Amino acid sequence: YWIVYPAWPLVSSNTTGMFGYSSRADVAVELANLEKVRGDKMVALGAASLADIEKDPALLALARAKGKTVFGDNCAPCHGSGGAGANGYPNLNDDDWLWGGTLDQIMQTIQFGARSGHAKTHEGQMLAFGKDGVLKGDEIVTVANYVRSLAGLPTRNGFDAAKGEKI
Repeated sequence: YWIVYPAWPLVSSNTTGMFGYSSRADVAVELANLEKVRGDKMVALGAASLADIEKDPALLALARAKGKTVFGDNCAPCHGSGGAGANGYPNLNDDDWLWGGTLDQIMQTIQFGARSGHAKTHEGQMLAFGKDGVLKGDEIVTVANYVRSLAGLPTRNGFDAAKGEKI
C-alpha cells in the first residue's frame, strides 16, 4: 500500500506512490462536475434579491441547501452544528436575537459581522458604569441582582427589585 498509493508525508507534499493516485484529485473532479451542473442556478441565486429567493421555491431550496453547507463550514464551529450555541457563542435556535432576527438583519450580520470596523457592522459596547463612576458599588450589585431576577436566577437576600428596575 505504501509503495502503490500516496502515503508518507514530506515537508511540503507527500509521496505520490507508483499509481500517482490522489483522492484529492478525485474530489476536485467531482466538485468541478457539480459546479457545472449548478452553474446557472448559482448565478441566478447570486443575482436574486432575498424577496425573489423567498418567492421562488427552486431558488429557496437551493439557498437552503447551500446555506446549510456554508453554515456547517463557517458557523458551526462556534454556534454548533444545530445552531444551539456554545459558551460565549449565541444560540441561534431561540427568539433572542442580539442583532435582530429578520432575514435582512441576519443577512447584515452575516455580511458585515459584529464590531468588525465596517461601516455597516453591528456595533455595541456597554458603558463601564462602575469604572466611569456612573453607578456606585451598591447600585451595581442591585442592578446585577435585578438582571439575574429577570432570567429567574437566584438573587442576594434583601434585594430590592423595584430599586434595581429603577436604576
